[in-house]
Amino acid sequence: MLLRRSGNVILVLVSRTEPNPYEVLGVDRDADQDKIRAAYRRLALEYHPDRNPGNSEAEERFKELSTAYATLRDPEARVRYDRYGRRPGTETFQAVDWQTIFREADLRIDWDARGGVPQTGNAVFDFLFGAVTGAMRFSGFLPGQDRHRGITIPLELARYGGLQRVRVPGPSVCPTCGGRGRGYGGGICQACAGRRQLASAEVDLTIPAGVRDGVKLRLKGLGGLGTPPGDALFTVQVGLPEGVRRVGNDLHTDLFLTPLEAARGAKVEVVGVSVTIPEGVCAGQVLTFPSKGLSGGDLVLTIQFDVWRGLWRTVKSWARRLSPV
Repeated sequence: MLLRRSGNVILVLVSRTEPNPYEVLGVDRDADQDKIRAAYRRLALEYHPDRNPGNSEAEERFKELSTAYATLRDPEARVRYDRYGRRPGTETFQAVDWQTIFREADLRIDWDARGGVPQTGNAVFDFLFGAVTGAMRFSGFLPGQDRHRGITIPLELARYGGLQRVRVPGPSVCPTCGGRGRGYGGGICQACAGRRQLASAEVDLTIPAGVRDGVKLRLKGLGGLGTPPGDALFTVQVGLPEGVRRVGNDLHTDLFLTPLEAARGAKVEVVGVSVTIPEGVCAGQVLTFPSKGLSGGDLVLTIQFDVWRGLWRTVKSWARRLSPV
């Protein structure tokens, strides 16, 4: 603080002092490099913006911590600060060898896969932040991100359940090695070549019988790398055949019969289930078949007379019966 008299007025000039890097990291002035590095890692994880989304104070704190560590990790910069109480003007947040700093803090970043990063001066914080976040997850310091995808399944699969082959968007945990990078025999995983994750992966998803639209099915641990790894989540949409409507768990559709079928009655297959049509039904008549819909819902058929559509339905039914399994 400087005092300066101007006439009868005393001006108080306050000089802005730089944060004390020792106080920022919470270490003593005689702390060795291991203690300084451990303090930075612990605090950087606590204040990392990814753990404090939308918190600008946490982001600024993260920058302050990184700047303090950048000073104390460099012997010359540390001596300069101890002697003069300040850092040189070039030692700003964006003018530091962040590649080395992150490596020393055990944040393993595949810079080549990211197209390379300038070692000093030219890297924008937002880009570095994205790289650091990925590195923290890859190194197991942050939870992995969930991967989301919507899938459409056929009506028959929704009704009876079964397996559906799905693609997990990546990068996501390699399902072959479970993110270990090595096979069960000890060698490098052939599926991911030891990288622990894939750009996308195909896996079998178990579809429960009677699944509804909008249900989310989870494959635990097959999302993004991290500790714990994220999950793969699939939002289910049931694909209905043309002309079929779903009302709750009830299925509504028209059934086209020939006049002969209507007069004599018939056993027909509709939306994957077999029903018996009584003799003497009329056009426009509505028949309800309990528990023939989805999840205990009903199948509701509106009878229509149409010779050609009735014959075509019969031909398709025969073809399905004769086709090899």
